[in-house]
Amino acid sequence: MNKPELPFPARSMLTFATGLVLACQAGSARAQDAPDASREPVQSRVQETPGVLPGQSRKPLAGIGLWLAERGIAPRFSLNQFSQANPSTGVDTGERQVVTLVSLGADLDMGKIAGIDGGTIHFEQLYVPIISNLNYRAQLGDALSAIGAPYLPKASHLQTLTYEQKLFDDKLTVEVGKSNAIYYFATSLCNMPLSCLNTILITAGGVNPFPYADWSARLAYDVSPRLRVQAGAWRSNPNFFNHNGWERRGDPGDPTSTSYFANVVYRSTFAEEAYPATYEAMGYHNNGRQNDRFVTPGGLAAGQVHDGTSGMYLGARKVLYRPDGGRAGVAHPRALSAYASMTHSFDSTAGNGIRNLLHAGVIRQGLFAGRPLDSYSLNVHFAQLTRHRQRFTEDAHRAIGEGSYDIGRNEYALTLDANYVLTDSIVVSPFVRHTWNANKWFNAFGRTNPSDGFTLGFALHVGLDHALGLRAKP
Repeated sequence: MNKPELPFPARSMLTFATGLVLACQAGSARAQDAPDASREPVQSRVQETPGVLPGQSRKPLAGIGLWLAERGIAPRFSLNQFSQANPSTGVDTGERQVVTLVSLGADLDMGKIAGIDGGTIHFEQLYVPIISNLNYRAQLGDALSAIGAPYLPKASHLQTLTYEQKLFDDKLTVEVGKSNAIYYFATSLCNMPLSCLNTILITAGGVNPFPYADWSARLAYDVSPRLRVQAGAWRSNPNFFNHNGWERRGDPGDPTSTSYFANVVYRSTFAEEAYPATYEAMGYHNNGRQNDRFVTPGGLAAGQVHDGTSGMYLGARKVLYRPDGGRAGVAHPRALSAYASMTHSFDSTAGNGIRNLLHAGVIRQGLFAGRPLDSYSLNVHFAQLTRHRQRFTEDAHRAIGEGSYDIGRNEYALTLDANYVLTDSIVVSPFVRHTWNANKWFNAFGRTNPSDGFTLGFALHVGLDHALGLRAKP
């Protein structure tokens, strides 16, 4: 199967996006088991470019890269820099945040290493040498922008440690270990994953934000080269930020739960269709205890308690137009695409308090003829709080003596972003967003209501593994 895989510039951003609640970069995200050139037979690579990996002949460590590939080792090494600011929106405007991420790991082909055909060990460790302003999320405060601000109090995190086994001519995939569900379910369709983070899945769905990995098991079957069915289970711990991922289990008393996911994905590529498309339908269930909290004049009180919360996700992306009329054999054609995704919580009293989340937009790949890999996107966003959460926020506002709360349940935003592919290893992605009807979703007891206005920033991804010649070109 052409494993569902984000375009290179979008995958390059996944570390920021899924990350940090930013949402798996090109160097780390194996979104839907993306095909990896480093797993091709060594002989075919040697015939293509003798002595080095494909496309790496001028890279300083290309010879070492081939030596490692022949022994079943594909290194992963990337640098990501992210900066954002809120000049006019949020609870506390005029703030900014800077994050530096270094990711280091490898894919180990157990067929070459131990004679286990179809087996692969995936490992990746994330280091956070620089992060400023851990409070930036609270300074935004709303349901659409605050979730995109990373909270990484620890300097290092286990990002991935799994064993994957392919069976029955690679049609069946079994994977167990520590990972993040966002690698495989409700994968990003937009140009820059930061633009369409899935607030519902990251909260009510129990998906720990990237890079927080947890115990998991996943089963996938390729019905055809373009159609995959998949199911998986992940442990979920709301205290993820207190752990580095290497713990065998959480601390005693942690309110852990299990999240279950199942999806069907259809995905085609330009190699197969002139106007490829991606479609995904997914359902989720988290068995954690949900508390419909409310506020009294005396403070916060427990409401009705129930076990478990469920919801669904639908997403689609389709190439609509190509200036070349769909000419075959073009690896990176200039194109216009449209996408839309919707996540709905079946639970009106789910702890996160968001009922509906929608993202939609258009993406222009190769707007300028001389830069076919650059892309630009205009996106619209909508988040609707549950009626219970709205009532909770109104009660909290009155309880702290701030009078009536007149911000409605619906929040809207418009985002413009771009990916500039500077080299085969470096991508720069700026963005700007305007938010309307910003709410107090993140902190109902805050004394200041968020202001409507702008957030902006940029992300830089450097695929050091490819830049040095240690890994085949993505």
